[in-house]
Amino acid sequence: MSVSKDELYRLIEALPERETPVVRRFLEFVLSVAERELTPEQASARLGVSPRKVRQWLRQGLLPGRKAGREWRIKESELEPYLDPVARTLLMAPEDDESTTPEEDARSEEAWREYLRGHTVSHEKARKEIFGK
Repeated sequence: MSVSKDELYRLIEALPERETPVVRRFLEFVLSVAERELTPEQASARLGVSPRKVRQWLRQGLLPGRKAGREWRIKESELEPYLDPVARTLLMAPEDDESTTPEEDARSEEAWREYLRGHTVSHEKARKEIFGK
């Protein structure tokens, strides 16, 4: 059974006046903790790829998710950054056949996480940092 937030708030409003503040605080806590989780099929529809590809990314650690028994679950809020076209392009890029050092892997991973957090620099600034021009 699924109940919308609006329906829950309407139920609270119907409670006796003295009980409303406590129930409202409890409800807000529950709603903040309970977050919608998506199946690979639901996530694939949003990302525009196959469920099989989503499962592959989950196994590889490219998408955040957790196993619930034999099934994968992805928090809706954790999928949001991957809906960005640039992030999706990077995610779908083919693997490079040239191996990297652990230090390069760590720098690349950190750069990716910074990008997902919204910490970016302009093209000109990056060019100056890389080429010193």
